[in-house]
Amino acid sequence: MPSKCKFRLNQRNGVYFSGEWITGTVLLRTTKEKTIRNIRIRLLGEAKVHWSEAEKDSGTAQYKANEVYVDKTYVVYDEEILPPRAYVFGYKFRLPKSCPTSCRGNHGHIRYFLELRVDRPYRYDNVFTRPLTVLKRVDLNMNPEFKLPVQQEEISAVGCWPCASGNIVYSLAVPYGAYASGQSLEYTLNIQNQSMTDISGYQVRFVECMTFVAHTPEYKELQSHTTLADEEYSDGCLRLSNRQYDGQIDLPSMPPDTDGEGIIRLDHYLEIEIEVKGCHRNKNISVPIFIGNIPIKESLQNATPLPSSANLEMPSDEDDDDENSYEVTHNQASYSGEESDADEPPCYGDLAPPAFEEAVRYPSPFQDPEANEYTNAKDFQPLYPVYRYYNGRN
Repeated sequence: MPSKCKFRLNQRNGVYFSGEWITGTVLLRTTKEKTIRNIRIRLLGEAKVHWSEAEKDSGTAQYKANEVYVDKTYVVYDEEILPPRAYVFGYKFRLPKSCPTSCRGNHGHIRYFLELRVDRPYRYDNVFTRPLTVLKRVDLNMNPEFKLPVQQEEISAVGCWPCASGNIVYSLAVPYGAYASGQSLEYTLNIQNQSMTDISGYQVRFVECMTFVAHTPEYKELQSHTTLADEEYSDGCLRLSNRQYDGQIDLPSMPPDTDGEGIIRLDHYLEIEIEVKGCHRNKNISVPIFIGNIPIKESLQNATPLPSSANLEMPSDEDDDDENSYEVTHNQASYSGEESDADEPPCYGDLAPPAFEEAVRYPSPFQDPEANEYTNAKDFQPLYPVYRYYNGRN
């Protein structure tokens, strides 16, 4: 029977904010005596980017980059013989304040995990991992510009000479420039149809733009656009008439926008596509929406928290065994020596604490080409705080 290992965390859902302590125990059970070098516990946080492109002269080019945000390892057992029994090892790590938020896209990811490694000479190591979600605090109340409305206006001709039928003037407005996951983003679409062509309806989409930056073999950027939420409406606007549409779209669980640094960058925007009848091109308009993880208080003044079925604790096989059944034979916990002040976890004030929900899954999520069976975690999705409120609209 192979060795079994379970990680117990001080945050059972495995969600931490940058600057916080990660503490807990690792429960290891062995069934036969092993010759080892040592047992180590490691905290690793890194970003990886990788994609392939066909090149005319050189075949296929592999574009990639890597950034490490935290990498700490401590030896918790250094005897050469590991007798068959149960062990409990304590650990304590502090996340740097600068750690970016966990995320996963089509061509890269930012990931964090704990690892216990039984280093065995002349044999494969026994490796066990526990993925984590790390969040960088993004309080939208700290930037006054986010509290201002955002508006965009476009004028577009329908058809072309000599078959032009007039112009369509359309504008898109939202009351705030920033939101958090789970909120209802309200919008107003105004259309002045000065053409001789009817408009049959419109589609509204909330889009995430992820930019991947490679450094090898040369600097190059690749963008991926993913629709996270969408709605379609068939309420039209006749020729030579005006319409105003007031609507909303519920924002799913997603990572916050980045500050424009790093090898993975995130931006979000609200896009509306106006459907023009006949053989004419549809009209598109969009406004940028900054995503954070603490919402603007004013955006919730007239809203009521909705009960959420999301549990703050992720289901895990950690509860299959009783910790009391493990004999504490070794507890040589090694701690980080970093004692500087950490970022405080978010203070929600008058807001109801959020639920934590898995991020929207990408159609083809990134698979680390250097990962093995222990570090792949292909089904793991980061958890993000989600604020669900009812604003009284039907």
